[in-house]
Amino acid sequence: MRITLAENRDALSIGSSSLHQQKLLFLPLVAGAMMIWASISPWLQDPLGSLTTAWQLPVDPGWQIQAPALTYGLLCAASAIGCWFLVIARYLPFVNRLGLPQLRYKALICLVPALLFSGQMLCCDFARITHMAQHEQQALLIHRLFLYSTVDQLILLRPFVLHVSTFWGRLQILIDQLDYGFLFPLLAFCLLAIWENFGSRTTGLRSKKSAFLLPLSIILLPGLIFARASIGAVYEKQAQSALSAGAYEQALSLLDTARFFLPTLNDAAFYHLERGQALYYLSPQQRTTLESRAYLAASYRALRDFPDAFQQDYALWVDFPSTPWIVDELSGTLEVWIESQQPLKLGAGQTLDNAEASLPWIQMLERVDSTNVYGWYLEGRIYYMSHAYSACISLLSRIPRLSQEAAILSSVYTYLALSEMALGDPVTGRAWLFHAIALDAGYRNNTARETLSGLH
Repeated sequence: MRITLAENRDALSIGSSSLHQQKLLFLPLVAGAMMIWASISPWLQDPLGSLTTAWQLPVDPGWQIQAPALTYGLLCAASAIGCWFLVIARYLPFVNRLGLPQLRYKALICLVPALLFSGQMLCCDFARITHMAQHEQQALLIHRLFLYSTVDQLILLRPFVLHVSTFWGRLQILIDQLDYGFLFPLLAFCLLAIWENFGSRTTGLRSKKSAFLLPLSIILLPGLIFARASIGAVYEKQAQSALSAGAYEQALSLLDTARFFLPTLNDAAFYHLERGQALYYLSPQQRTTLESRAYLAASYRALRDFPDAFQQDYALWVDFPSTPWIVDELSGTLEVWIESQQPLKLGAGQTLDNAEASLPWIQMLERVDSTNVYGWYLEGRIYYMSHAYSACISLLSRIPRLSQEAAILSSVYTYLALSEMALGDPVTGRAWLFHAIALDAGYRNNTARETLSGLH
């Protein structure tokens, strides 16, 4: 009799749980809709304003298996189909016999795209994260030239200290550039987990097995997916320790092994600088090699010996003008050299000596990287300060094709307006001011507002 009562209680409990799950069938439907929305939403917002959707992000966990059609948008769409299938499967007898609706932790199908994307950005995709870091530095340098404060950052970042060589540095950049589309898989996971929780008593022995297998799968699955990248990262970290200890032959061997397991390290400047350090001290008579000279330039830059650093980087760029990491190194040297001269700050006697002295290096920066927004913006501001308004208009007019960042465009339109007014065209100038104010949602661009109101 006791067994019968216990069985009745379990049956009632299971029936009640199943009834609750039937009432909440809209949750997996909403979760699937969220995954579809995630697939068409931006996941990354570039510091210069461009947006990257999930369909534009290819999946590459470091195994060097290129499949352009396999994107995170496709993964999100597949997860959405999986969510909707869970609802349909409850009404299909042959699916119920297979036990698929009773499987635990179905909510993880929504979390897979977000986990894969995070692992790829932090462990494998050095080209994309480096590109974002370079744009972040340009945006920060431009914001420092404003006469007003800009929007506060989620994570405080400063120019010239953005390092993609460390996990923490890459994480800071990624968090700062994540867009709302990345949140939809997390919300879908929560909804599916809530719906699944109401049916937990129907699984019987499966729930105990799943409770044991879930932690194991969480540990092993990402480890298998990113096994190659993880091994490469470990070897690279050991190489850093060997360099610190002066074991340059060992460091060089470790770096070669790291690139074997993680070929995308070849896109990272810090990897070549580490190799350059080892080669520089191993072969003093052959310090003219590519990576040795790059390391020498980085050492000069750290010592603020900018002319010698530029000489080394420029010679490398002449030989390899299309190599991205060499372009980044030379651009970084020129940017820090230009900033050290403070070209927009007037010195004693209100002269423009600093601005005029920095112009050749700014123009060199534009020659090295024609998409460097900082160079075009700074040169335009210098010409405005020198009352060369036509040249200012010509230079600043290029920036909207290179950047869609609202704060930068608001400042650009402001100085276009001021230049047009100085040339005697107040109608065009006011039109530019209206554009500048429309992009200034935070009411921070006081220059544009005061000029439009007649106070400037």
